Amino acid sequence: MQQIVVGTAGHIDHGKTSLVKALTGTDTDTLPQEKMRGMTIDLGFAYLNESVTIIDVPGHEKFIRNMAAGASSIHVGLLVIAADDGVMPQTREHVEILNIMGIQQGLIAITKIDLVDDPEWIDLVELDILSLVEGSVMEGSEMCRVSTETGEGIETLSDHLIKTVGKVKIVEKSGLFKMNVDRVFSKTGFGVIVAGTVDSGEVQQNDMIECLPGNIQCKIRGIQSHGGEVKLVKIGDRAAFNLTHIEKGDIARGSVLSSTGSLQTSDTLIVCVTLLKNTKWKLKNKQRIRLNIGTNEILARVNLLGRELSAGEEQNIYLSLEKPIAVVSDEAFVVRSYSPMETIAGACVLDTQPKTWRVEKNHISELPTSAKDRFAYWVNSKWKSPKTKYEWSITFFVTMEKMDNWIQESAFIVEPITKLIYSKKSLEQVMNAIEEFIVYSYKKNPLRNIIPGESILENLKIDSQWGHYALETMIDNYSLEKKGKGYNIKGYSYTLNVEDEQNLEAILKIFPENNFDPISLKDLNNVLKHPPKRLNDLIHLLKENMKIVAVGTNLWLKKESEEKLQKVISKYFAEKDSLSVSDFKDLTSQSRKGAIPLLEYCDKKEWTVRSGNERQKGAKVDD
Repeated sequence: MQQIVVGTAGHIDHGKTSLVKALTGTDTDTLPQEKMRGMTIDLGFAYLNESVTIIDVPGHEKFIRNMAAGASSIHVGLLVIAADDGVMPQTREHVEILNIMGIQQGLIAITKIDLVDDPEWIDLVELDILSLVEGSVMEGSEMCRVSTETGEGIETLSDHLIKTVGKVKIVEKSGLFKMNVDRVFSKTGFGVIVAGTVDSGEVQQNDMIECLPGNIQCKIRGIQSHGGEVKLVKIGDRAAFNLTHIEKGDIARGSVLSSTGSLQTSDTLIVCVTLLKNTKWKLKNKQRIRLNIGTNEILARVNLLGRELSAGEEQNIYLSLEKPIAVVSDEAFVVRSYSPMETIAGACVLDTQPKTWRVEKNHISELPTSAKDRFAYWVNSKWKSPKTKYEWSITFFVTMEKMDNWIQESAFIVEPITKLIYSKKSLEQVMNAIEEFIVYSYKKNPLRNIIPGESILENLKIDSQWGHYALETMIDNYSLEKKGKGYNIKGYSYTLNVEDEQNLEAILKIFPENNFDPISLKDLNNVLKHPPKRLNDLIHLLKENMKIVAVGTNLWLKKESEEKLQKVISKYFAEKDSLSVSDFKDLTSQSRKGAIPLLEYCDKKEWTVRSGNERQKGAKVDD
C-alpha cells in the first residue's frame, strides 16, 4: 500500500489546525508556545488512516520557512481559506509554494462558513479562489464548504480527500534511501530521535545509513511509523528513527539521511530559476537570497549571466551557498528574498557538483532542464571522462531501469569491459583529440615517432580506462599502430637527414660491443657534446627502433647486449638455483655500481626474482 502525505496550506487563523483535528481527531499544535499564542509555529502531524499522513503547516508569514519544509514532502495540497476573510497574502504565497513544489493533487476547503450569514459572500470567495488557482497545480481542485464548529461539510471533505489521495501515483525516483529530516530530539534511555518523510527507497531496522552534511555513519536502532513500531519504512512513509553512533548536535532539521555513498554535499549548485509572475522583486547578480530546499533553509549568492531577472523570467544560474548541503538532481525548491522575506521564485537543481563559476559560465545557458536531455548533453560534452551507468544513476538519483531507458532512447553505447557510457560523437571527439596531439608531438619532436600512451592521456586529461579504449579502437580502425607502450599514426615516418644519421651512428659506437656496461646520458654527452634535448631525442629514436633499451633512469644498454644478458642468466639458472650480487658481477664483469641497476632491470623483466639478498629464477627468463 503506497503512503501518501497531505499538506495543509493557507493564511494564519484560517482554521487549518482545527480542520486537521476535525478530520483526524489529533490536535497538531503540540508546542507550549503554540498553545499559548493560539497559532501554529512549526510542523504538526496527524494520520487520516493507516496510509495517509497530514502535515499541518504554519500560516504566519514569519514561519514560511517551516511551511516550505513541510511542503517539500507532500503529494496532496489541502488549501484552507476562511469564508469570512477570503483570499489573503499568505494564501497566495502558499499557493505559489505548492506550485513550485509540483504537488500531484489538490483539494480546497472553505472554512468557518458558520461565521458567514450571506451565502452569496461565499460564492464571491469561491470566485476569488478560482481566479487565484488558475494556471497553478491547484486548478481544477474540488472545493468544499466546511465548519469545524458545527461539523458541517467535514464528512464530505473527508470523502473527497480520500478520493483525491487515490489519484496519487508515487513513482520511485531512485530506489536508494533518502529522507529529509524535519524533527530532531532526544529521549531519555533512547538517545537521538529524528523524524521525516521517506523521499526515496526503503530502510530497515539495524541498517547503517549516512547523515549529511558531515558524512556521519549511523545505525537505525528502532523505527516508528503511524504511532507504532515497525521493522521497515518505504517511500512516502512518515518515520521516526532512533539512531546510534551520532550525537544530537550532529543532526538537525535540514540534514539528510541516505544510503551510504549515494549522495554528496556541495556548496555550489547550478539551478534553473523562474521568477514568480506577480513578484515585484528582481534577481540581480551577487544578490543574497534564501533557499528553502528540502527541510533546509540556506543562504546563497547569485551568479547571473546578465544583469538581472524580472517577474516571469527564467534562467540557469550558479549559486554559491554559505554552507554545504545535500541535494539531488531535479529537486524543486523555493527562493525567497533575504530581507524582507518574500517568496520570489521557484527553482530546480540541474547540477549538484558544478565546477567553478569561471569554468561553468561559458556553458551554463546550454544546460537542459530536462533530466534525460541533460544526461545526453553531458555524455557528449564530458567526453574526456565518461561515467558508468551506476555512476550516472547516482548523479541523477534515478533507478538503473530509468538509466537503461535513457541510454536506449539516446542511442548511447555501453563499453563492454569498463561499462562506461559513450556516444559515437564522444568517441569521435576523443579519437580526434588523440590524433591531433600525436601530430602536434611530431611537429614538436620529429625524432620521436612513438608517443607513450600515458603521456597522451595525461596531457589531454582523458580518463585512463576510456583513453585506452579509444586508443585500441583507433588501432582497430587502422589509424594508429602500437609499438611497445607507445603509439604512432599508421604510415608516419620521419626521414632522417645526413646529420641525424651520423649522430645515431656515433651514439651506437659509444656502446661497447662485447660486454654489459650500461651507458648513461652523461657519458654520451661527454663524448658528443650535443644539447641535452637533442641528445634525448636521438636516444629515444634509437629506443623506438629497438637499437637500445632503458635499464634505468637515463641508463641505456644495447639491444644485442640485453638479449645476450638474458641468455647468460638463463644458462646460469640451468645449473644453479640462486644468484648473488657477487655471482652476477662475475657473470657480467660489472662493478657493484654497474651490477645493481642491471639486476633491478632483470627483476623488472621477470628474468630474476629477488629473495632477500639473492635472486631466484624468474618466470620469463627462458622466453
